[in-house]
Amino acid sequence: MTLAHLDRPSYLLGYLPKDNRVYLIDKQYQIFSYQLLLHVLAYQAAIVRRDFEAAEDALPSIPKEYRNRLARFLEAQDLKEMALEISSDPEHQFELCLHLGKLEMAREVLMKSGTDQKWKQLGDLALAQFDLNLAEECLLRAKDLGGLLLLYSSKGDKKGIENLVELSKEKGRYNVTFMCLFLLHRVKDCINLLCDIGRIPEAAFMARTYAPSETARIVELWKEDLRKVSTKAADALASPDKQPEMFERFDSALGVEQWQEQHNVEQLFSAGDYLQHSNDHRRDLLGELESGGIDESKHEYYDTSASGLMMAMEDSYIDHEQEVEPTEADDLPSLEPHDLPDLEIRELVQAQNPADEIKNVPRPRKPRMNQEEIHHQFR
Repeated sequence: MTLAHLDRPSYLLGYLPKDNRVYLIDKQYQIFSYQLLLHVLAYQAAIVRRDFEAAEDALPSIPKEYRNRLARFLEAQDLKEMALEISSDPEHQFELCLHLGKLEMAREVLMKSGTDQKWKQLGDLALAQFDLNLAEECLLRAKDLGGLLLLYSSKGDKKGIENLVELSKEKGRYNVTFMCLFLLHRVKDCINLLCDIGRIPEAAFMARTYAPSETARIVELWKEDLRKVSTKAADALASPDKQPEMFERFDSALGVEQWQEQHNVEQLFSAGDYLQHSNDHRRDLLGELESGGIDESKHEYYDTSASGLMMAMEDSYIDHEQEVEPTEADDLPSLEPHDLPDLEIRELVQAQNPADEIKNVPRPRKPRMNQEEIHHQFR
């Protein structure tokens, strides 16, 4: 136990129990004292001896203002449980709860005096321990929008992502807002958001890719915004209404967009329906529409029952119990070294004629190319 650090040589005079103070004197005969509680010494000595019963008996005699110092002492002795019991400092209690993994107790401590940084720290620990409900609460209190986006997208929580849209708008975190809207398949809302925050060129490209019907409107907004800088550049922008020949397969794209809206293709599916829609992204809807119409029955559905999966697994594996008839070496075709790849010449020829000893098998040489052939190849 360290009472004080002396800046000059001093000499011990004695200790007065009634005052709970130890007295010292220096060479100039100046007397000074420090408070020293015998009960604190007795408690610490019992802890060092690992006599926890004696330490518990001495604890009630120690004033409460000394408890936090004893808690630090117990933490240094690697007795964090006991330190947590006697500590009254919220920050120290929070640190001890994190070390001990007591997340609910840490939450109760933060409810009294918590900061955004501490809530985020507790949320990260709760996420690491897969306590998703506590992690969500902590990330909300910490206003950690990136962490919430990670949590909701991993859980597939549609309602949480919808709430995050409004929360991120209020905080001005439009990158999070855009990602949430895109995950919700609200493409037109993404386009409008880009326009509202002044990212009209990006909105135009997104409309051309995902919502062709919005392309003309966004291009006009782009022209109006660009005329503030350069009229010539604004007039150079092409619009599908005025220059349709510059937009390849645009009518087909409009037809696909209309078909998707009619069939509610943008709806969100449950994770359990993944096998039924795993190959949807491979369909060429533009090609189907141009070749006579989109085939509405062209969906690859799978039998997700236990028996169906077992049958699929059985079909995908080779029956190892089936005996394979050995093939005689004489039945193999004659092989020449120049007919084989460089790296496997020896192995394959030995497999054909295992009794023969293969030595110094020459590697096939590629014919040299003249300058005209090289120029033609890399032209």
